[in-house]
Amino acid sequence: AEIFLKDREGAFILVNRPLRDERTRLGVDPADRKAHQPPELIERLESQDRKVLEEAATVNDEAVIQTASGPRIKRIVKFPVLDENGEVVAIGGIGIDITAERAARDAEQTARRELEAIVDNAPLHIFLKDRDRRFILINRARREERSRAGVAPTERDSYLGYAPETAARFATLD
Repeated sequence: AEIFLKDREGAFILVNRPLRDERTRLGVDPADRKAHQPPELIERLESQDRKVLEEAATVNDEAVIQTASGPRIKRIVKFPVLDENGEVVAIGGIGIDITAERAARDAEQTARRELEAIVDNAPLHIFLKDRDRRFILINRARREERSRAGVAPTERDSYLGYAPETAARFATLD
């Protein structure tokens, strides 16, 4: 994690070693808060600083930050540092690299969409029930077949429309 403390004018008072080392790898002065970032990001970060100062608010954000190893997604938390009178005297901040977390989440969402497409387009009746026999997933083939039988696809009694012996067999499988 990168940890920093800024004065009311936005100048760094303190940066921890990871932040200092990263800025050194970029070839910029660790105290130069505007170095090596696009102007729109600098404006957004400065706007957050103003909110912390003016409202004594904590700000949470995610931003793509240019680093020596390329762009990284950082979760940034900024918070007011108060004096004994409750006045904001500085801005504290923590930046955490969440690039891998975001990539994993995106990969999971992609895999889920692909799996849902396969399940929904399979020419088989696919469904999933919880322990109380409530449907939590029903594919298109199952929904269409139940609709033709005149039964709501999510009907808890999923055996409506079946012959009694078939329904009994299904019940034992549940």
